Amino acid sequence: MAPTLILIVLAATVIAGLVWYIRRKPARPYEERSEQDTAWNDPVDPDSRP
Repeated sequence: MAPTLILIVLAATVIAGLVWYIRRKPARPYEERSEQDTAWNDPVDPDSRP
């Protein structure tokens, strides 16, 4: 009885982990995952502000 109970608990834990992993949402949408703040267009010296 004990080995069967251990296997049932183990299987339930694995299934719950898979369900949680599959259903969770990503931290950010795919479009927002690229680097947004690269500062490529910031002025080099402080006097050349727009």
